[in-house]
Parts: sequence; structure tokens; C-alpha cells
Amino acid sequence: MIDKKIYIIKIDQKDVICKTMKKISIAIVNIGNELLLGKTVNTNLTWLGNELACMGMEVSKAVLIPDEGADIRSTLAELVGKFSVIIFTGGLGPTKDDITKIEIADFFGKKLIYDESIWLDMQKKFTRRNRAIPENNKIQAYVPEDFVVMENSLGTAPGLYYKAEDLLLFAVPGVPYEMKHLFNEKIKPILLENYPTNGWFLKTLNTYGIGESATAELMDDINLPEDVHIAWLPQTGRVDIRVYGSNTEGCQLVYNEIESILQEWVWGENYLSLSAKVHEVLTLKKMRLACAESCTGGMVNKLLTDIPGSSVYLLGGVISYANEVKESLLGVSPDTLEQYGAVSEECAREMVLGLEAKFHADINVSVTGIAGPDGGTEEKPVGTVYVGLILNGELEVFKMRFTGSRDSVRLKATEFVYYQIIKSLEI
Repeated sequence: MIDKKIYIIKIDQKDVICKTMKKISIAIVNIGNELLLGKTVNTNLTWLGNELACMGMEVSKAVLIPDEGADIRSTLAELVGKFSVIIFTGGLGPTKDDITKIEIADFFGKKLIYDESIWLDMQKKFTRRNRAIPENNKIQAYVPEDFVVMENSLGTAPGLYYKAEDLLLFAVPGVPYEMKHLFNEKIKPILLENYPTNGWFLKTLNTYGIGESATAELMDDINLPEDVHIAWLPQTGRVDIRVYGSNTEGCQLVYNEIESILQEWVWGENYLSLSAKVHEVLTLKKMRLACAESCTGGMVNKLLTDIPGSSVYLLGGVISYANEVKESLLGVSPDTLEQYGAVSEECAREMVLGLEAKFHADINVSVTGIAGPDGGTEEKPVGTVYVGLILNGELEVFKMRFTGSRDSVRLKATEFVYYQIIKSLEI
């Protein structure tokens, strides 16, 4: 039964009037032996869960299964009739183990029908790449009857859409950028048309320097009104706190209370990463950045250049992993290295001063430390990192001790750099 009330929601900062609201239950099925073997990280589930949550549509169930017909059939038998939306990712390629489409068609009693237009489109794509199309790609041109083809401009496998009574079923390729493209361009509009979203609130508070248990303890006295929910989203070395629910007024009050309690550690709102905030701040302020990196090996620069448009503010840097590079390119004194070592306040200071002399950036950063797993001493254990920062002519050196694996220490050091830039600019 459809509730005929009128709701106001926020989507992409625009007010939308939703005249009807139907209850939605969503299941996601990720298919692929490579996911189960750990060869590929299942980023599709994370991305889809977040996108759907931002639309006011929570995922109720997620299933990860191999490229096996029996598993696909049993999963369909379990989900169909219980969930109003089912999204399959993976198994739409041209190889023998890509059987998702075949099994879905068989489950619903649909024949596979050859679509010449899909085959011609694939041929054109291979021609543009100056490659001959393998004959086995032709299997991708077969579509279950009564299924709608969702054109995939980024790959050869089209997406599929099937609508039955109380069910919307989608099947998309497992390649992340193809999946995201099809979701944004095809699936999202269909979902919003069929399931106009009830009044929905979702905001994420970004914090740094405080852990999940500590935030939970500080927030222990908060009383949650009905239809207001809190989720802790731990990251490497930090935590995001999400407030969501259909009680928009109650959610906003709770969000404001949490923000007030944690204001000492808050650095942003609704950001996916610290690098995204740095990108925004430096672009807005038209400030240029240069980095001299040792233990992070270029990660500070790398995560920024992953974002389109970083050339506006990022000048570049020096990866001074070896001491001789610190000396020759950054002017670090051999006496400093001999007396204090490469991992020291003195070395970080000379690195950032040498960087500033070369790049003349508005913000200059140096990082030197011991990422591990070896190289630590009692005086300087693994995880010891020094960060030098010059901003507005003022130089400051921070000494930090990060825990975890080598990768974790390097990422934490990189994000500490970003955090200090954000806090120093206070925007």
C-alpha cells in the first residue's frame, strides 16, 4: 500500500517534492571468484552502499558469491520475493565463467535473444582501439527477453534491467568504473522514479585524532529520538561519524550536539578523505603546495594528484629517500645527518627549508620517519615521524608516533600532513 503523504527531501542540494513513498528493501550481490580469493578488493559494495544511503535507500543485505551457477540460482531463490531491489555486479563478461546473465535468464524462464545492435556497437569499440574483436565477445550481445538493455559507453558488456511485480533487478559489470557509470546514468534515475525517497537526513562528521571508542564514550549521554541513527565509520587513524534517518529535525539536533561535543577533533563534513578537503581548500585559497618526502615515498603528492585539478595548486616535490638526495637536492647538512640522523627534528627542518628555497611555494612540507617493519631503535621506534611545515613564513616541526603496519604508518603520516594543512588554514 502506498502512503500518499507529501515529503520534502534534499538531493544534490536541491529541494525535491516527493508525492508518494513506497517502502524499499535492497539486496546487493557481488559475483566473482577473484573477490573470494582476495585478489580483488570489493570496493563495489562500499561504493554502492554509500551512494544508496545518500539517496535515503539503505542496503538490507549483501551477498558475495563465486561464479557458479548453483550459487547464483540459490541466491536468486533466497532474495526474489523478499527484496524489492536486487543489484548484481560481475559475471557479464565474454569468458566461460561469466554466467550471471545466463543463470538470471533461466531463473525467470526467459530465453536469450541475440541483439545485433549490441554486437555492432562492440565491433565499433574494438575498431576504435585498433583491435580485432574476439568471436567469444558475441555472447555479450545476447539479452534475456523482457529485459531492458542499459547501454555501457565505457565497456563492451551492457547492463541489464528487469522489472516484475514488486521487483526491480539490475545486473551490471563488476569493473568499478563501468559499474559506477551505469549506476549513476541508468539505475539511479529508475530507483528515484519507482521509489521517491521519504524525508531523509544524512550527514557525516569528519574527525581526526580521536578513536571510535573515545567518541562513543563522549557521546554516551546523547538521547536518540525515533528514526535517528548514528554510525561510526572508522578509517585508518581517524573516524567519521554519520547521522542519518527519516526524522530530519531530530537528526539535525543530534548532529549539532555531536559536532559541539567533538569540535576539538572535527576537520570537515561529508568528505570522503582528508586529501579531498586539502584539494578544496588550496583551490579556493589559490595557494601552492610543495612536498619533500622520505618515508612516505611520494604518497602526499600521489593522493592529491589522484584528484583531477590538483595541478592548480600542487607544484611538485622531492622524494628524498636516500641521505645523499637529502643533501644534494634539499641542502640537508651532512653534519645534521651524522649527529641527529635522517629521522629527526633537525633533518625535517632542513628538508623543508631546502624545499622552500627551491619551489617558493605558499605551503612547504617535509616528512621523514621510520615506517618499518625494521629500522626502529629504543630512542626512535618504528612509527616515529617528523613533519616540517612552513606556512606564511612560519616554520613548525611536529613529532609523531604512529602504530600499525608499514602501509598504515605511511598513510597515517600522509593524512597527518593533510590535517595540519587544513588546521593551519582554518577553513
